[in-house]
Amino acid sequence: MKSRKFEIEWQLYKTYFKNRMPAKTAEEMRTKMETAKTIYYSFIHDRSRELAYNVINWMDGLVIAFRDNDERRSVIEEAIEEVKDHWSTGEGTAPRMEPDDSFGYNAIEAFINHPSALYQDIVSGSFDWKLLFENMVHNLDMLNKWLQKAYVHDTAIEYVHDTMKAAEEFNQELPKKVLDRWTKLVDRYDEIQQTGEKSTHKFLY
Repeated sequence: MKSRKFEIEWQLYKTYFKNRMPAKTAEEMRTKMETAKTIYYSFIHDRSRELAYNVINWMDGLVIAFRDNDERRSVIEEAIEEVKDHWSTGEGTAPRMEPDDSFGYNAIEAFINHPSALYQDIVSGSFDWKLLFENMVHNLDMLNKWLQKAYVHDTAIEYVHDTMKAAEEFNQELPKKVLDRWTKLVDRYDEIQQTGEKSTHKFLY
């Protein structure tokens, strides 16, 4: 299944894993994987198989970063096996696909106003603006890296733009590191549009 990764709740969890749960030991990785599985099961039962697949895709990417003799790799592989076994059964009561209105500015604004019970349990009882700013930085770094080789991901760019717009609508001052990265993105994006430069970027998996 092709996943749509740029949905506000999943994006925040992904940044939460990266910045707030570094998992330097096998035990910490086990806690991280238990949290990821909680998100997977919640998504597949309450949201959609499509969002749940984002968790599988993220795990598949994460495991690549660890050597075979690293115990943390084994912990991730066990989690992958569990969720993929569950996925293959077709279990889950949620619709197979996520509705289009789960994406875009309106969905971001709605989530800021009313974070899900799952988010409140895992991240914070109220919306965590710092985490959203961290998410912006994470995505802008990724987008600018892709743009170095002229790969333009329009959906991701739109998502970041929408989160920035939402922050401004909620009277949140955007950090300088976000604004600087956005300016760099816009300049490079315009250059690619003007020159017609073709992408040479290749994904690892």
